[in-house]
Formats: sequence, C-alpha cells, structure tokens
Amino acid sequence: GRSGERVTSNPAGINVAVGSSASASFATGTTITLSATNSRDVVWSGACSSGGSKTKTCTFTLNGNATVTANVQ
Repeated sequence: GRSGERVTSNPAGINVAVGSSASASFATGTTITLSATNSRDVVWSGACSSGGSKTKTCTFTLNGNATVTANVQ
C-alpha cells in the first residue's frame, strides 16, 4: 500500500497508518465505514471485502469479531 496514508473508521475508533495494524471495539450491530486518507482507492478484504475491486470506502455491519485488510492504492 501507499506509505504516508491512513485508514480511518466512522464511527471513530480506527486510525491506522498504512503498513501497520490496529484494533478497536465496537458494539455488535454497529455499521462501520472504512476509508483511506486523501480519497485513495483501496482493495478491501476480510469482513469488508470489495471482491478485488478498488473502492473509496467499505461499509459493513459488525456481527461479531471481524478482521479487515486494506490495500491502499
């Protein structure tokens, strides 16, 4: 991914530099939107998969423990 970029969440809780990992606690049923800084395209995988496509954001509803990987383009 691109160095110097970050991935953040709405609601707040995730704010992590590309190349690093982070975790946060959200209530079950919370709808989370992830995005990269500077409106970068991202290929998302895991709980918020974009199916290999580049997208600006990824939104999912938390139903338990979840892991998401972001490949910032």
